[in-house]
Amino acid sequence: QDLIKRMLSSAPVICDGRWGTELHAVGLNPGEIPDGWNLLHPERVKRIAARYVDAGSRVILTNTFQANRIALERAGLGDNILLINRAGVILSRAAARDEAYVFASAGPTGKLLADGSITEDEVRSAFKEQTSILAAAGADAIVLETFSDITEAALAVSAARETGLPVIASMVY
Repeated sequence: QDLIKRMLSSAPVICDGRWGTELHAVGLNPGEIPDGWNLLHPERVKRIAARYVDAGSRVILTNTFQANRIALERAGLGDNILLINRAGVILSRAAARDEAYVFASAGPTGKLLADGSITEDEVRSAFKEQTSILAAAGADAIVLETFSDITEAALAVSAARETGLPVIASMVY
């Protein structure tokens, strides 16, 4: 929490954005999971993050939005959860060059609690696993992005808070 207060007290905070659009611009195919690029095309991922820093971003995200176990398993990448999340932080950290903070991105599972396709325990476990990896890899904070299910978001926040890092959550309607 002190990190956020320090940032906000010194100047406006400019953040990155449009990771998906930027990845598509450098070759990501429609339907391809962007997070896999942390292993397949790390130089392209790092270049995107570095361009945000060069443009003045004081906060850059990691390319880990879909890197929870549930989303990765759906894409056939479940066995790479540790490597994908760790690489996401390492790439953004290298691009930040001590000029920006690295906030680790985590998005929804893509499954619905309401229809019973996933349980609350499975959701919480998936976010605990992912955010623990992101924290251990050196993220400065966790950003839980674009959740539409308030229960899933609350479970993700609860799991992410266990890392001890600042946690920011956003909803989309």
